[in-house]
Amino acid sequence: MHLPERVLIQHKCVEAFKWERGQIVGTDIGWPRAYELWIEEGFAAQFAELYREGISAEEMMKEIKKET
Repeated sequence: MHLPERVLIQHKCVEAFKWERGQIVGTDIGWPRAYELWIEEGFAAQFAELYREGISAEEMMKEIKKET
């Protein structure tokens, strides 16, 4: 199954977010909680606003961090 690039990029961003949060709290927060926080804290909305075709997950995370 092939997923759209946008879905894959956002998933990679959530993966980075999950890792960063895990480092802060000292344990893996898990995928469900990572996605929950991603949405609750407004990162999903920022992603939707900033996403453009061809952007890498790394570039996207840098842009999202600039906005926060």
